[in-house]
Amino acid sequence: MSEIRKHYFLSEYCIIAEERAKRPSDLAVADKDHGKNDSETCLFCGGAEENTPLATAVYKSGKIYSDNPEKRVSNWDFRCFPNLYPVFSPSPESPEKQENGQEVESGYGFHEIIVESPLHGRRLDDFSDSEISRLMKVYRDRTCSLPPVKRYAMFPCSKILGKNRGFD
Repeated sequence: MSEIRKHYFLSEYCIIAEERAKRPSDLAVADKDHGKNDSETCLFCGGAEENTPLATAVYKSGKIYSDNPEKRVSNWDFRCFPNLYPVFSPSPESPEKQENGQEVESGYGFHEIIVESPLHGRRLDDFSDSEISRLMKVYRDRTCSLPPVKRYAMFPCSKILGKNRGFD
């Protein structure tokens, strides 16, 4: 279980997630074996959809789809799926507590992967203005799809990335 801890002297918080140390080092092995992780071994490239969890949202040609166990969406523009080794769990596992005079709270929330391109090694500075705009819509959609966390105030997404901001 991850924890959110308040710094002793500062008004900053950090995340302690010991479980993340258990994740496999497959990518490090792939880097050693192939010199650099390439599209043939990359779990996030187009064509490797079977190697990730079912996508919660797949953006393709201006429409949104989701994977199902029988069929994964291919030829996508952007793909979103749960992280296999999340920092957070979807619900709190223990109430807030004090530990050695330090505020500690269970780390709960959502940890999702957003794959920004099916092409290996493609960087944001390679994107056209139109592609950047569509990607910002993906981030807005995914943020707005999350249920609110009661303890923390969130601004309505329409005020952050709404029509008045030029994203629609």
